[in-house]
Amino acid sequence: MNTLAAKASLQTLLIAVLAACSSPSDQAQAPAGAESAAPAEDGMEAVAEVAEAAREKCQGIAKAGLNDCGTSKHSCAGQATVDNDPEEWIYLPAGTCEKITGGTVKT
Repeated sequence: MNTLAAKASLQTLLIAVLAACSSPSDQAQAPAGAESAAPAEDGMEAVAEVAEAAREKCQGIAKAGLNDCGTSKHSCAGQATVDNDPEEWIYLPAGTCEKITGGTVKT
């Protein structure tokens, strides 16, 4: 799956979650004239959970300087010093890492 297709797939998933969070049954229960930020906040939390579940940490494939977070060697993103260090990782759409030679899903 290319990057554009992965983004489109994630976008479709997020739209579905947002639509489910703002269903007519939720709106019908609110008193007339009452507005609440709670459904929006709940929706954003749901989107964050779906986005987190839709990606995985893939180690062993990061280019030097393009890792997403720290390891035992350093504590920050962008500090990998060599390509394909087995400890360095990047976020990828779930299911992508297993398709890449040298990639291992970090648990």
